[in-house]
Amino acid sequence: MPERRGRGRNRPGVYQRRGKWFYTLDLKDATTGKWHKKWSHAFLTQSEAWQARLEAQGRLERGQWSDPGRMTVGEYLGRWERSRPVGFGMRATTANTYGYQLKWVVPRIGSLLLRDLEPDHVRVLYRELLESGAKGGKPLSVATVQGVHGVLHKAFEDAVDDGLLFRNPLHRVRRPVGDRRPEIRVWDADDAVKF
Repeated sequence: MPERRGRGRNRPGVYQRRGKWFYTLDLKDATTGKWHKKWSHAFLTQSEAWQARLEAQGRLERGQWSDPGRMTVGEYLGRWERSRPVGFGMRATTANTYGYQLKWVVPRIGSLLLRDLEPDHVRVLYRELLESGAKGGKPLSVATVQGVHGVLHKAFEDAVDDGLLFRNPLHRVRRPVGDRRPEIRVWDADDAVKF
């Protein structure tokens, strides 16, 4: 099936391809002086793509735009973690927790380009962690994966604020939840005697 391509009606710079909406920005390369088009990630609706384009254009005009280029998720998360030193609004325990939670992420999605990261990549990551993320292929606890979700949400929200991402890919990813609390087994008299 040929690729469908259309322009957004009365919304310049917004295009439709294969049922999804994208926007473009005209960017000038600071080193060569040449202009090129920068395509956004996919949006579900024309309206979302248009609003994101207006926001990105505003960042460009304020000089707050930067392009991640070939930066990978792993490179970004490493830089993000190093940019939050202990003593500058962060406690040592928080920094240790971030490092602990990111160690589950980087081996699995760290090689992806930051600009290519999609919600589905994160959903698959969570499923893998819940099924076989711990040592020896054992499952990670729901609480640990929830912690991973919180750290990634914060990290990618900062990437949006810094102009490296158009949108936070975790906005459309639900926080993992457990099916139910495990049943608590109470010792009977024989168990207490054995203990």
